[in-house]
Amino acid sequence: MDMKFRLGIATLFILVFWLFGKPFIENALLRNNGVCMKAVLINKTIRVKYHAPELVYRFFRSGKYYEGNSLVEVENKNSDSICIVYLKDHPSINRPVKYFNQCNCSCN
Repeated sequence: MDMKFRLGIATLFILVFWLFGKPFIENALLRNNGVCMKAVLINKTIRVKYHAPELVYRFFRSGKYYEGNSLVEVENKNSDSICIVYLKDHPSINRPVKYFNQCNCSCN
């Protein structure tokens, strides 16, 4: 086989693995190394196919705001807080605690 063809196949394999494996890797890192904190629900929604709109949460770390899907339907008030988990060195990787079936988080 041609070397360029092999390199192309390897690149394609890595790309597909990254696209489909990234959420699983992030979830494992969050479950094992995540930091818990409270985030505030804001007046912004995300439309998820076949679901009611869900509110967005926002939190502040290292001089920057980060947002994520709260998994909370719009009926809840914005400005309420929810517990989230994020990676200390990469706050852009974050999830609401209720995303996980089991998480050792406590937001007091």
